[in-house]
Amino acid sequence: VKITKMALVTMYLSGGGMNIWVFGYTPELDSLGPYKGLWGLNFCCKVCIMKVLFVFSFRFGNVEPERWPITPATGFGVMHMERDLFIPGNILYLESHALMTLNMNTNESTLIAGSITNSDFIDGIGNAARFSGPFAFLQLDSSTVIISDRNNHCFRTVSRLTNATSTFAGVCEARGDIDGPFTSAKMQLPETMVKISSNEIFFTDFSVARIRKLDISANQVSPVVQLNESAHG
Repeated sequence: VKITKMALVTMYLSGGGMNIWVFGYTPELDSLGPYKGLWGLNFCCKVCIMKVLFVFSFRFGNVEPERWPITPATGFGVMHMERDLFIPGNILYLESHALMTLNMNTNESTLIAGSITNSDFIDGIGNAARFSGPFAFLQLDSSTVIISDRNNHCFRTVSRLTNATSTFAGVCEARGDIDGPFTSAKMQLPETMVKISSNEIFFTDFSVARIRKLDISANQVSPVVQLNESAHG
C-alpha cells in the first residue's frame, strides 16, 4: 500500500542513543473507518533526553510540501496524536504543554486546553489551564479526555463540551509511590495509558518502574505489575 498523504517524523537524540517515531497516513485504508489509515512506527535505542521534531507532508506528483501548523521550537513538539472522537475528521494531539485539535481539511489547529509555551499546574478552562510535559492522552469517550500530566505527577481530564481541565487522579506536583484513592494516590512521571475496560485504565509509572491501574468505578489507584528497572536504559 502506498503512502500518499503525509508522514510525520520525531527524533530524540542523546549522547547514548536515539528514539525515532514515524507516523503516516494511507487513504486507501480509510474504508475501514475515518482516518483508520493513520499508522506509526517506533525505532528506539537507549534513553533519550532531547527531541527534535520534523514535520512534513507530501503527495506523489506534487512536490510542494503541505506544512502542518505545528511549532516544535516552542516546546517538546508533538507527543501523542490520534483521531478526534469529538470532531470527526480532525486529529487530536498534544503539542508541548497543550491539547490541540487539527482540521485535516484546512490544516488549521485549535487549542483546546493548556499553553504551548507555558507549563504549570492550573485547573481551568481553555488556555487558562496549565500542564507540565503531558505525555499521552486517552479519549475515555467522545467528550472526555484523560491526560497523563507527566511532570506534575498526576492525571487530568479535559471536557470537550466546556474545554475545562480538572484533576482526575493523583496529588499533582507531589511525586511519590502510593496506591489508594484518586485524591491521595501519588505517582512519579506517569506516561502511557491503555483502556482495559470501561472502568479500568492501565498506565506506566516511569520512575517507579510499575504498571498501575486507575479503577474509575472505585476511584482507586492500585498496582498491576513491577517492571524490570533495567528497562529504563
